[in-house]
Amino acid sequence: RRQIFAGAQGWDIDAVLSTCRRAMAADRTYQAPYNRAYGIYMKLRNYRQAGDVLAEYLRADPGAIHFRLALGELYLKNINDLDRAEKEFTAVLEMADRIGADDYYRHQACADLGYVWYRRNDVDKSIDWFEKANVYGEGDETVIFMLCHLHMVRYHIQDAERYGLQYDRMVPGNDSIASVMGRIR
Repeated sequence: RRQIFAGAQGWDIDAVLSTCRRAMAADRTYQAPYNRAYGIYMKLRNYRQAGDVLAEYLRADPGAIHFRLALGELYLKNINDLDRAEKEFTAVLEMADRIGADDYYRHQACADLGYVWYRRNDVDKSIDWFEKANVYGEGDETVIFMLCHLHMVRYHIQDAERYGLQYDRMVPGNDSIASVMGRIR
């Protein structure tokens, strides 16, 4: 994979990573080499190394909310470490309030916490987090989709119908939502 990726990009990965490491050592708060190294490790599907790069930058700049969100998503989606993902998303929420960050970060962290609890099979906590995400990012079709299905799992028929109708207006003809709506009506 390293050779295919390097050949496709036209550069020597080891040399680029070595340059990144030297740049990181020279200025621990300069984001560019961290971004480059993270991107390379992600392309190589070396998720642990990608996480190490993000964590290293966060030690230098703990207030980098976008790096913290990316680290949480890496733990959730690629490494499958739900405890560490939850910790990072909770830190994003605390940081967002402290620094007055854009609601994008609150929305993403809440939605991701919804997935954390969904994967832990705690439907009620998952609903709570997706509802919070919907407040910060109203109209996110993925959040609406999850809320429709989760409310149906709990037989919250009115809520499932409300989110199902909302989703259908956003993405007409979705078979999964049509199935939910068919069970309601």
